[in-house]
Amino acid sequence: TSKLIHFMRDIDTLFLLIVKVTTEMLASEGCSIILRDEDTGELVFHSVTGEKSSELTQFRLSEGEGVVGHAILTCQPIIVNSVDEDRRFSKRADQASGFSTRNVLCLPLRVEDDCIGALEIVNKDEGADFTEDDRYLGEAVSNQIAVAIRNVQLTNSALRSERLAAIGEAVTGVAHFVRNMLNGMEGGLVI
Repeated sequence: TSKLIHFMRDIDTLFLLIVKVTTEMLASEGCSIILRDEDTGELVFHSVTGEKSSELTQFRLSEGEGVVGHAILTCQPIIVNSVDEDRRFSKRADQASGFSTRNVLCLPLRVEDDCIGALEIVNKDEGADFTEDDRYLGEAVSNQIAVAIRNVQLTNSALRSERLAAIGEAVTGVAHFVRNMLNGMEGGLVI
């Protein structure tokens, strides 16, 4: 998993791989990567596995909303084995998708002092509870995922900067060429 995470450069493929592997590895019904939108602070479901995954892709929660929002705000892992008994749980995602969440394991995606989102695993198979062993295993994966996501984001940002610089150079070259043509035409028109 670590090798795949660190050599993947396409972020959508990376996210899909992560949620599929994590769902299987932690024997659960579903998994989501939820990232904090830097502009709005909203929490965006970027990649989702499970029965109702298509309804939740790009679903948004408010900043700090739900168990996942609390995990991101505090940058601490959270296990909730009975969501009905936890006041932090937000039912909005379940209502929007028709899914029924029983229990949840939220693991912050932390890079240095910045929490960029969370890995959320829902409904341990066969009605079981999430354990501390699940948390330890999930944290090992989430730490690697956070670094991989940040690396892909930095690579994409560098590529955008290089493209913008190349476009700037091309525009400057065209402007110089047009200016030279106009100067030549102006010189030829003066009688």
